[in-house]
Amino acid sequence: RAGAEKAFDGTVRPTMTSHSFDYATRMMRSFGSYHYTSEVSALPNDRYDLEAAFDRGSMLVQLRLNPSGQILALHMTPNFTDKTP
Repeated sequence: RAGAEKAFDGTVRPTMTSHSFDYATRMMRSFGSYHYTSEVSALPNDRYDLEAAFDRGSMLVQLRLNPSGQILALHMTPNFTDKTP
């Protein structure tokens, strides 16, 4: 977790909990093996929409970066409809 926290902006780190990290990890593992990430769109204000593909589905990953490239906001939306077991 400590290594992952470095990717986040200092104003966001205090809001991150062990529960939120554990939940995100469990959710991603439930998708099976990771395949790739592709950019869906790049929007103003350093916001990016990405698709992460796994064995049993995909996930929309929306993030916004600060000028240093650290994560200011992160939202993940699972999509199990691709290859549900």
